[in-house]
Amino acid sequence: MFKILTVKILAIAIAAIIIIFGLLYAMAPYLIRFRMAKIDVKAEPSKYGGIDELPKKESILFVTAHTDDLEFMAGGTLPKLIDRKNDVYLALLTNGGKQKYMPSFYSRRIIKTRHDEQLKIGRLEGLKKVFFINYPDGSLKYSDEAVAKVAKIATQVKATHVFTFEPSSKSNFRSSDHSVAGEIGTAVAKNNESIKALYYFRAENPNIIVDTSDTFNQKLEILFMFTEFKYKGRMLRAMHEAWDSLTGKRIGVKYGEGFQKIALREKVEPVGAIPVKEKTN
Repeated sequence: MFKILTVKILAIAIAAIIIIFGLLYAMAPYLIRFRMAKIDVKAEPSKYGGIDELPKKESILFVTAHTDDLEFMAGGTLPKLIDRKNDVYLALLTNGGKQKYMPSFYSRRIIKTRHDEQLKIGRLEGLKKVFFINYPDGSLKYSDEAVAKVAKIATQVKATHVFTFEPSSKSNFRSSDHSVAGEIGTAVAKNNESIKALYYFRAENPNIIVDTSDTFNQKLEILFMFTEFKYKGRMLRAMHEAWDSLTGKRIGVKYGEGFQKIALREKVEPVGAIPVKEKTN
């Protein structure tokens, strides 16, 4: 009798937890929109550079931790980089297998799925090539070896610009992999004489905001192709609507994506600077 009662209580508890999580998931999009709507942002377009501050006819290397990171962080800007006739490459540092949370047999399935998806989606997007470095997911560590592997790729593709995570950003979604990927990408950019500039996507203090109002839906369509987001449509849309609209408000547009550009080996006039004419005698 006691065992039956215990099983019933356990079943009720599990059902209650499922219901609570279901309600939270259903309410989350509204809570996100409500929270973001309360943030007051003043439109100051003159403070930021735009699409013209991004590379044109160059070789770009994105350094990320997982499949879908590029699309999640810069999916609205990517089509514009392709349209500007850049050759865009992606270096993925981990295998995306969620080894910290999943049994090994299931992890292997996830690795294959994410690998195949990124290749297929990369072709649709117009990426020149995706490089898989395959460190274990969830435990990426900064090392000379990791830097050397990405540096080799940068040399191979003749990269002139690097896009990656801002290492110290609070918006790295509590993923140490993201921060470490940013550290590795930064080290590669700063130590390669051919790389002109480094860009941190979704930076806390952007100096470039790209108007992505016309590519916002395209970004979401691409993200929904990943199994990771297939059943998170409402949540995903709410998150990006909130973030991208908040960024867009800074320059007076519907949606935007922000970047911090760090010029490494090219002379760049500050945004809003007035060219100084040399005096002639």
